[in-house]
Amino acid sequence: MFQRDEASEDLLHISVLFADVAAPNASNVGGNVQVRLDKLLARTGLATSVTDGLRKVKQNAVKVDGELKTELVVAVRLGTEFTLRAGKKMVRVAISN
Repeated sequence: MFQRDEASEDLLHISVLFADVAAPNASNVGGNVQVRLDKLLARTGLATSVTDGLRKVKQNAVKVDGELKTELVVAVRLGTEFTLRAGKKMVRVAISN
């Protein structure tokens, strides 16, 4: 059992290719890459489609490492894991080349 907003030890770990979730004109600055949250939510199964992912972002239902994300494009560190949450569902995600 875990407290609200804390990640469980047995979370599903998902690896996603950067090319599948890259933001238009995405840059790689110091290992940080820009990804589209709607595509990332759909790829990880936290949204049924990219459109559903966009709706969840607009409804302020998405958190990355516990931080509420209201922008569609976010910067994440390439190759490191982070917690992605949409509503009550949560997974650990790593973006790879």
